[in-house]
Amino acid sequence: TPDSPDIANNGDNPSADPTDAPEDTGDDMSGDDMGEMVMASISSDARLDPAVASADDTAVLEASSYIYDTLFGADGTEGLALDWAVSDDGLTYEVRLRANAVFSDGTPVDSDAVIANFYRWFDPENPLHGAGNYEAWLMYFEGFREEVPLDGEPSSLFDGVEKVDDLNFLIHLFEPMDDLTDILAMPQFSILNPDVMEAAGADYGLQATPIVGSGAYQVQSWDAGGLL
Repeated sequence: TPDSPDIANNGDNPSADPTDAPEDTGDDMSGDDMGEMVMASISSDARLDPAVASADDTAVLEASSYIYDTLFGADGTEGLALDWAVSDDGLTYEVRLRANAVFSDGTPVDSDAVIANFYRWFDPENPLHGAGNYEAWLMYFEGFREEVPLDGEPSSLFDGVEKVDDLNFLIHLFEPMDDLTDILAMPQFSILNPDVMEAAGADYGLQATPIVGSGAYQVQSWDAGGLL
């Protein structure tokens, strides 16, 4: 195989837990005692942008689960969100972020970053939305902003997200979603650094652009051989 770039442990992020990573199988990834991992399943033309990945992009989604972090963990556990509460009608989620969560470039993961990601997914007119299909968003939230069918009801189950302060925000829904935290725990709904996405433009996630996440590992290198 060609020389492989590494995903190095993101020791600067207290919210990242590398022990959550799957065991090394010896096939597509390898590790060492210094907290580095090499994955051999990412081609050089892949796009490490989980929001626009399809369900078939298993290698991208797997790598994204190491590089990026989500608001919630599997089975209702904590992720970037430290705690949350749901209104009696199930239409509003009040979420509090971890105060110590940062992206690998040191930028805080705050309410503004989270809100930027939601509107990137939800709003086709948002500058960060780009040309992606957002397959997972459509599957679970059923529509984009201002999509209104003939019955006059919004297509999307998602109504919006509202900042309370730097660490607290509200998620508003048109209909209750009992599995919302499980959905937002999927790698397709990872929280990416909006400043880095804006700087990279339509090329974000490609080999030539910086890959900045808040997960347990960070991209150290990605060579022409296409290994990660």
